[in-house]
Amino acid sequence: MRSGTKLWVLLSMVLCSGAVPETARAEDEIDPPDRVARLSFIDGRVSLAASDSDDWGDALLNRPITTGDRIWVDAGGRAEVQIGTSTIHADENTGLAFLTLDDDTLLVRLTDGAIAVRVHSLEGNETVRVETPNSTVLLREPGEYTIGTEDSGDRTVDAEDRTVVTTRSGEAVVTGADNQHGYIVGANEQGGFSGGDELSSVMTQAGHRSAFETWAYEREARTQQSVAANYVPAGTVGYQDLDSYGTWSNEPEYGNVWQPSASYVFTDWAPYRYGRWIWVTPWGWTWVDDAPWGYAPFHYGRWTYLRQRWCWIPGPRHIRASYAPALVGWVGSPSYGAQFRDVGWFPLGPREIYLPARHSSWRYFHNVNAWNSFDNTTLTNAYYGRNSNYRYRNRGAPHAVTVIDHESFVSGRRTHGQRVNVNENDLKQWRGRGRPPAIDPNPNSRFGARPTQQAPAPHLDRQAIATRHQPVTRQRVLPSLDEETAPPAEAQDATPPAKVATPPTTRQWSGNNVGARPSRLGRPQQANGQGLAPGSADADPSDAG
Repeated sequence: MRSGTKLWVLLSMVLCSGAVPETARAEDEIDPPDRVARLSFIDGRVSLAASDSDDWGDALLNRPITTGDRIWVDAGGRAEVQIGTSTIHADENTGLAFLTLDDDTLLVRLTDGAIAVRVHSLEGNETVRVETPNSTVLLREPGEYTIGTEDSGDRTVDAEDRTVVTTRSGEAVVTGADNQHGYIVGANEQGGFSGGDELSSVMTQAGHRSAFETWAYEREARTQQSVAANYVPAGTVGYQDLDSYGTWSNEPEYGNVWQPSASYVFTDWAPYRYGRWIWVTPWGWTWVDDAPWGYAPFHYGRWTYLRQRWCWIPGPRHIRASYAPALVGWVGSPSYGAQFRDVGWFPLGPREIYLPARHSSWRYFHNVNAWNSFDNTTLTNAYYGRNSNYRYRNRGAPHAVTVIDHESFVSGRRTHGQRVNVNENDLKQWRGRGRPPAIDPNPNSRFGARPTQQAPAPHLDRQAIATRHQPVTRQRVLPSLDEETAPPAEAQDATPPAKVATPPTTRQWSGNNVGARPSRLGRPQQANGQGLAPGSADADPSDAG
């Protein structure tokens, strides 16, 4: 047997066993996660600081949220963040820092205020944890939880923080800084936890829902009633909004497809036409759509122009969805690749391959394209850049190509009013490619056009991203900002919890773990897509005219 044959036999054995080649494992460290969060609802003033910036700006609806991002909900405001099968609702005067958000872990730090968390399912090794100034709350089971923070309001002296955890359903475990002793808050229970290293507790039955909890509960009711849930793959974020803005139908070639309602689609409407480009680390250029439903159809699946209408194809339900910043092909003016005078794009069609901005591992490349049901040969050729003569079906569809100038693109301006009209004959001469253009972001790129007035940085001492082993210091030090730019002191308090109406009880455990999880044992983990794992390649597989 020749050495080449031996190599292919070995590869076949590896793939059949489900193992990932060592080369792919090493590259996994540079891959972006398959899962991100979505800022799905904004009411009032909501500010955001991106992971790679200390600046605060007005948050955008439909903006992807990932590790390192921070959110502040001002007085009178509320916000909603969707993450896979979980949702976080934030009350007014609430600060959130996303410490870790990847395929298996959701770890957020609640610096001020109150959040309601709904966990619909926990897949495989998935964990959901919330850190507060004095504790860590592990949400052990699917359920409905409310977590709030309290302090003395005196930011110049030592103050004892208090965390209030209400479990409507499910089970939460609350630990202090020592991580050795904690309390279990079961269904229909509420716990108030004071101290730091070793917590003290007051446990009661959960009281009536507050106005904030009622609002969050009613928002979540949409998920239980969603028609779209019957058609989209697991892990698709933002599908709930599709029910109110379009209809489903079955197409023999593609299966179930979704069409936006006629009241929203204008004469020249096309996917990825009304919105803006922003820079989100680590993915790079990311599309943020203007439509209230504009998240799921622009980060998952593909679009097709069918019988004079645009339809979104979510993909087969049995393959877990993987997030992409924008599923588009790119075209550029004659100066494309040099001065980038004008930049254009169009939606990818069925079975067309998405190419990440930078080289990725085979595992990530396969998973983000798995819904297309390509055979390994086609995906391998794309990974190596062997299909250089690829032709995109949507490039010639009516109004499919959207073009804006370089400055509008890089500054995160809305495409509406900024689009460049290009003659169809000229457009045919433009160069096309699969990967996004190598355009560096500027300070405005992270916000989507800097707002007229930059948002103040709220509670700088408490919004600092800290790990569980590096808690926020208990000494309150005023931030180095003018008094006028900092939120008022009275805005620090969360909505008070329900008054204690029953004698306090405690359920405390000791040790390094919280016991077995019988309801989660034996649950099969989502299998990563496995296929022929080729080596690295930086060539663009669709550098075609």
